[in-house]
Amino acid sequence: MPDELMMSIVEERLSASDCRVNGWILDGFPKTEGQINLLHQTKIYPSLVIIMEIDDDVAYQRIEFKKIDPLTGLLLLFPF
Repeated sequence: MPDELMMSIVEERLSASDCRVNGWILDGFPKTEGQINLLHQTKIYPSLVIIMEIDDDVAYQRIEFKKIDPLTGLLLLFPF
């Protein structure tokens, strides 16, 4: 998904009243430098950032079945 489209979706959701009142958590976003830059441009700043480190083996297990479709750019999860 292009960064601009992803950011549009995130920005729309974070501007909803429930997010403004209750706060929000972004898991796995931003993933690219472009998404970080778009967050800065829209002046969306978290009040807290948590970075969790994991062992390489755990990271490999998590991504083992993830593939990106070269035609659509969509994330595919295998096995089904």
